[in-house]
Amino acid sequence: MKRILYYVDLLEYAGIQSLLYEICKNFDKTKYVISIMTLDSRMNNKDLVSKFNDLGIKIYTIDNVFLKSPIDYINYKKQLKNFFSCNYFDIIHIHSGPKNYIVAKIASEYKIGKIIYHSHNTNYQTKNFISKIIGNFLKSKVSKYSTHYVACSREAGKWLFKKSIQKKVIIIHNPISINNFIYDFNGANRIKREFDIDSDLVILSVGRFVKQKNHIYILKIFKEILFKKPKSILFLVGDGALKNKIYKISKKWNISNNVIFTGLRKDVQDFMSCSNVLLMPSFNEGFPVVSVEAQVNGLPCVFSKNITKEAKIIDDSMYLSLKKTPRYWANTIINKYVNYMHESYSTDIDEYSFDTFFEKIREIYK
Repeated sequence: MKRILYYVDLLEYAGIQSLLYEICKNFDKTKYVISIMTLDSRMNNKDLVSKFNDLGIKIYTIDNVFLKSPIDYINYKKQLKNFFSCNYFDIIHIHSGPKNYIVAKIASEYKIGKIIYHSHNTNYQTKNFISKIIGNFLKSKVSKYSTHYVACSREAGKWLFKKSIQKKVIIIHNPISINNFIYDFNGANRIKREFDIDSDLVILSVGRFVKQKNHIYILKIFKEILFKKPKSILFLVGDGALKNKIYKISKKWNISNNVIFTGLRKDVQDFMSCSNVLLMPSFNEGFPVVSVEAQVNGLPCVFSKNITKEAKIIDDSMYLSLKKTPRYWANTIINKYVNYMHESYSTDIDEYSFDTFFEKIREIYK
């Protein structure tokens, strides 16, 4: 059996971690023994940790490391050396940006056979200039110490890995459970009844409340929409550190009666069936899985131009620039998506299936 170690910064309810859970749930346990490594255990969601434990997954943590100072890296390196001196793996699969290059470096020192670095983003999560300079320097280290290079989109690959190895980068789109997102008329009506919806323009946003997702801009767009379409509804599905701030802004701008904060939901596909458009003015995305889910449902997306062009699947989806005003975005949405009727997308989308994803991953793991 092959021993695999997956690295992620932390365990929270987000895209990479959801993907990791599906891998752990579906991989053949007679062929693979899977473990997970994260940073400080206090950052991990206890409920999600429990779910991984229920699958028999051992979780290792590098405690008291938060990667916020040079001292963190000294402690990080020491703990990693201690860890790999006591634990052997055939494969380490790192889902991270350049700041965790040191995991690949130490793994290479301890002769891990396959060191896979997997890029999920197209930009930094910080605007700090010094942090970006350091990050750009560390990208070369990622390429140096990894044996395999994987990205969720071509843009994510270009962002993390140096130009000379681009031909070696393997593109594997983040997969979805296609059948779970088929348009459901009954599911749409259930959401309308639950929230007492009677509107010809229902806008959906799905994602963590973090700066990257640009929720303030979403509210600015929606505020402009309400001037022309006062019965419009905005669903904000998800949770996160900025949720309370966004809620207070919606109250301050007197639009909170039309903005519905749903929290985390297990029936996101029904919200998609109920809506007219998915709004994604993100500052950056590696490859937004939710956009594939939405378009499989037949729901068109309005992306910022910062998002990879690979995200567009159906013709009625579009890209707009964040340099355009919120009013421009609002008018575009009103002109195109009021009373928009959709049904499931029927064109072949096997490249986004879990079967295709697992086939490509297993090929790398051979």
